[in-house]
Amino acid sequence: MVHLPIALTLLVPVFAVGSLIAIRRGARPTRAWALTIALLGALSLSAWVSLQTGGAEEERVEEVVPESAIEGHEEAAEAFLALSVLVLVVGAAGLLNGRVERPMRWRRIGLVPNFTR
Repeated sequence: MVHLPIALTLLVPVFAVGSLIAIRRGARPTRAWALTIALLGALSLSAWVSLQTGGAEEERVEEVVPESAIEGHEEAAEAFLALSVLVLVVGAAGLLNGRVERPMRWRRIGLVPNFTR
């Protein structure tokens, strides 16, 4: 369970591209994008659960793994959680008023790369 977020991270882009293709082909944007948002929610939730349960795993490995490596791993997990929540918020903003493309306005200020060219 601790590394489930890594697997979900690999799936999110696939679902996001699939949602965008479905929207281009005429699917309702809110319905198509909601699946990607649900997966992003699952990613953030699993990252939080992994961070909470990581302490128990720490006890099992602290005799073998240096403390600095454990601390670095925990810090990476905290950063991962923060970034996954940020991506969830940006993605969910696209569902406001049924407008999926709204967060793409952030592209103008460089927060979101433009992959449409």
